[in-house]
Amino acid sequence: MPCIHKKMKKILLSISLLFVGCQTEKLHFIEGEAQGSTYHIKYISSNNENLQPAIDSILKVIDQSMSTYKPDSDISKINAGDTSVVVDKHFRKVFEASQQIWQESEGLFDPTVGVLVNAWGFGKQKIDNKDLPTDEKIVELKKYVGFNKVQLTDNNHIKKEYPEILFDFNAIAQGYTSDVVADFLNSKGIKNYIVEIAGEMFLKGKNTDYPWRTKSPLQGFARCPTCNHILGLTQSKFKRPDGSMRIHKYFHCRICKCNNVEHKNSRVDKLEEQVLSLIKEKYGEVEVKLKEKISIKDIEKKIEKLQAKKMSDFEKYKLGKMTKVKFVESKNQIDNEISKLEEKIKLSSNETEVVTDNELTRELMEKYVESVICEGSIVQKIIWK
Repeated sequence: MPCIHKKMKKILLSISLLFVGCQTEKLHFIEGEAQGSTYHIKYISSNNENLQPAIDSILKVIDQSMSTYKPDSDISKINAGDTSVVVDKHFRKVFEASQQIWQESEGLFDPTVGVLVNAWGFGKQKIDNKDLPTDEKIVELKKYVGFNKVQLTDNNHIKKEYPEILFDFNAIAQGYTSDVVADFLNSKGIKNYIVEIAGEMFLKGKNTDYPWRTKSPLQGFARCPTCNHILGLTQSKFKRPDGSMRIHKYFHCRICKCNNVEHKNSRVDKLEEQVLSLIKEKYGEVEVKLKEKISIKDIEKKIEKLQAKKMSDFEKYKLGKMTKVKFVESKNQIDNEISKLEEKIKLSSNETEVVTDNELTRELMEKYVESVICEGSIVQKIIWK
């Protein structure tokens, strides 16, 4: 009997260690397009379930409800005068929140400002200088602005005092959408994440990923060839005769070790060299002629900031804090800068993508690699994204 108990303890210990090994956390990165802009989500989880389809589905539903960039969305139909539209729960929540903020701000925040947004060229259609509204036209359009002129009925229909009234929830919809996605991540038990949608952010938890970056960009990607579990990382220190320290980092499989399966430890530096070489071999390496590498994401962020600046100036003008002449001058300058940046993106997208990095980074791994199968200090196989 004592022998059986010992065997049972050993089995239970192996099972528990196997379970712990499966709980290795990994940084996940999701990005895409939504609400006429882009979104980026980073979260840390031991669950390898692909959450992008579910998140894209959530964003699609909200876009269908409140995106003015979709001609068949509920808000576009309502703006076009369709009184038969039955709005969903997302529209109702944003409408009610907007109504409250409109009241508390005494009208400074007003999502019925759509006619003025379009008149100044902040909507989907750009406006030439010759078509900018006159002071008289602005006074005329203000007739169709005011949240007190719209109503959401109990059966989820929108009533407008004037058919010309246009809704524009862009000032609140992105923030609301970030909250909805954050709620979804919470429902999945994810405690550490950043959600960014069109510049609006929701952050929770701690950046527990930072030790990975300081140890090796391969951590979370390197896997065992026998059991396919993510390899753990450790380091050895040896004091040399001259007093200096020699430090080597290794990957090892905790699962196989618990099950008495022998593997050679994998030298991190050797693996990093091989993986970088294989990435370059697959995606090509050429001499960079440009003085700086163009990042489309950075340019898109600059465009978003410029658009936000233009909207801020518009609000100042609307409140009488900026003259019409100064506003038009600022608007033209911003539009020119945006056009130049959009041209940069167009030119950059026509170029063949190449890898020119001389060091393996976490960003390269997240962009190109799904996992790395290694035995000892040899990369056996790379699973590409």
